[in-house]
Amino acid sequence: MATARRFPVPEHVMWTNCLENLPYISNDTVADLINQAPTSSKQQTKSYAFAVEAYTLPSSVVTNACDTSLGIVYARATCYRSQKKSGRPYKVSLALKSDSGAVADSTCECPAGAGGACSHILAALRLLVLLKQKGFKEAPPELSCTELLQQWRRPRRQGIRPMAVQNVDWRTPREGGMGMPMPVRLFDARAEKQKEQQHLEAIHSLGEGPPEPRDLRLCCHSPCCWGAVSGHKAWACACGEIQLSQEEARDLELNSRQQRLSERWRQARANRLTASTFGHVVRRQAWTEKGLRNLIEPKDLTHVRPVQYGIRNENMAKDRYIAVMNSYGHNVSVQHCGLVVDPVCPWLGATPDGLVYDPEELSYGVLEVKCPHSLKDSEPEEAKKRKFSLVFGENGEPQLDRDHEYYAQVLGQMALTGCLWGDFVVCSEKWIGIERIWFDRNEWEDMRKKLDAFFFEQMLPHLARR
Repeated sequence: MATARRFPVPEHVMWTNCLENLPYISNDTVADLINQAPTSSKQQTKSYAFAVEAYTLPSSVVTNACDTSLGIVYARATCYRSQKKSGRPYKVSLALKSDSGAVADSTCECPAGAGGACSHILAALRLLVLLKQKGFKEAPPELSCTELLQQWRRPRRQGIRPMAVQNVDWRTPREGGMGMPMPVRLFDARAEKQKEQQHLEAIHSLGEGPPEPRDLRLCCHSPCCWGAVSGHKAWACACGEIQLSQEEARDLELNSRQQRLSERWRQARANRLTASTFGHVVRRQAWTEKGLRNLIEPKDLTHVRPVQYGIRNENMAKDRYIAVMNSYGHNVSVQHCGLVVDPVCPWLGATPDGLVYDPEELSYGVLEVKCPHSLKDSEPEEAKKRKFSLVFGENGEPQLDRDHEYYAQVLGQMALTGCLWGDFVVCSEKWIGIERIWFDRNEWEDMRKKLDAFFFEQMLPHLARR
């Protein structure tokens, strides 16, 4: 295997998190690399553990197609060390052949990386294969337990929290191992005999029509807004850009989980009303062209100091939220979420800061985190006097102001994701406020009418005129 290849520098402009640049690769690609380069059985076992236990970070995966004329596509990832848990991760680079997907060259910063097939290189290749098999078109921030080969393990860069002995997972990750414990064999798996009354009810239900299909498509001849749009073609074009099927909606959420770092996320939000603007839309009465442009056209606010502060502290706030909820007996887990769009109303979209599973509720909820720069150094008592999105009751518990735009944002997130509750979190350096908000269908129906009216009467004509 050649080792003199010059990989593109990290600053190269064509590095992207798009996985569609990669050729077809499979487990056979891993086997071919093992056969080409001298690898021990220990390295092969460690590479599998690295991929399963999230030593190799999905968020670090990037690709580069600058040498497609030479038949080469580059990929890069980072893999944490097995011994030094707090050490800097190794950088792994791969060169894949465009036609066959075979590994043309590979490097790793570890001492064994000169051989071209160390455990870190094999782990990075296994991760690429897994992402392609799961249908990812963009590298996700992380993989959930259902997307990994066996079991989601805590990344080594994070501390392992104390837990009860009966909750400790003692299994060793190995290829071909059991994903679940062996069930007790004394269980009677035979179906219960159907009772006579249930049998009669089932007979009477025969012939009933199926439920109404929810996967509806926008009609180009809709009479509700024809007069507001200048021309049939403009209306059809504007609607065609946002309508999507159930499968397309799932694919959009799956491949936009990096949110502001995802190109697809930015493109999909362009012609939609997103939850962060719901409150502004339902409260404003009159709209001008300038107001519509400010609402619809994307603006890069990442250079604004309060926005930078919120982005920088979001993960810290999530960790504190999990710790506080655990202390109250809610062993919650948080996973990333991309842009959620309901095909029934594809003009609306929402991107929660996370999806939360709470075993106490036996269901998922949305998570919305705010780290206000204006309250970063405030004391709890001072925060109660400052005017923000929170109000405090007689018992001192924080509550999201129902007249604030953030409430409309959380309500919209719950409606579009189908969650029945959401946790709203405000986090400062010295305190944290959490409220669990339950979905109110009547409030959502009222808000939905205003959002639909705005889209068809104001926003859609503006999009058609552009």
